[in-house]
Amino acid sequence: LSDFVCVCGEKSPLVGLEKISLYNFYAARHAVYHSDMFSSFTADSIDLFKSSTPYAGRREIGYYSDSLFGVIGVVEKSDMVAILPGKIATYFRDVRRYNIKILRMPDEIIFRTLPVYAYLATNSIHYKNAKKLISTFQSTFLFSQEKQPDALVEGSTSLCDLSV
Repeated sequence: LSDFVCVCGEKSPLVGLEKISLYNFYAARHAVYHSDMFSSFTADSIDLFKSSTPYAGRREIGYYSDSLFGVIGVVEKSDMVAILPGKIATYFRDVRRYNIKILRMPDEIIFRTLPVYAYLATNSIHYKNAKKLISTFQSTFLFSQEKQPDALVEGSTSLCDLSV
């Protein structure tokens, strides 16, 4: 999980840095992807990372969105920062041409693994759209097509193994 990065807008005071300091990390306002699967109470209580320093302050959340485009758009035009996987940040910067700067995370912050599960019934009307979206991600280098063992329900398929 060392591939998480901090992104800021090209006009941010942090733009000259290669790595965000722990002080700047906690001092900055954060734009956060917030899907509708968590209530705000639950999502705010989940610690995605732990800090090995005596100061383990809470992030100041300045913006929530259920859209990565919304999060990146706000970061691009403000002094907020966001934490994203490196491949997704690179995609928004290089492919989608957002004016963002990618910063390395402080060494003191260690990300925790959170399991994420997805299920898509092959007889669903949304199956073709999901298959097309995953194919797009795979072709733009976001996800490698590594085979991973899946526990499948009858009538379903792995989202990691959707051949076009």
